[in-house]
Amino acid sequence: VSYISLDGSGTTQSLDWVDVPGIEVSFDVAQDFGAGAKVSWEASLKVADGNGQAYARLFDATHKIAVSESEITTSNNSNYTRVNSGYLNLWAGRNTYRVQIKSLNSFVVGYTGGRIRISY
Repeated sequence: VSYISLDGSGTTQSLDWVDVPGIEVSFDVAQDFGAGAKVSWEASLKVADGNGQAYARLFDATHKIAVSESEITTSNNSNYTRVNSGYLNLWAGRNTYRVQIKSLNSFVVGYTGGRIRISY
């Protein structure tokens, strides 16, 4: 197992997806880790006052699309809670990925300590 850090933190009240500033990584799964590598990701999320729902996802900036099945969420947690995705299908080639977050109901949501997990 290898990890690619998505370190940093950010908050938003936006109901629409927003980039977490300063978190961006580029890699090619097959070239950098091998053709059989499986990719998932994880991060810690919270909602102010433990009321509402926080969302995070990976955004493929190279192709300008959200990474399918990358959305993770937590509900009613005022403390950071680790959330994991399932395996992701990434486009071939070297792509740049960003973390995006949003709130369900305009309560402040927080993101911290993400990482991409590469399994062989």
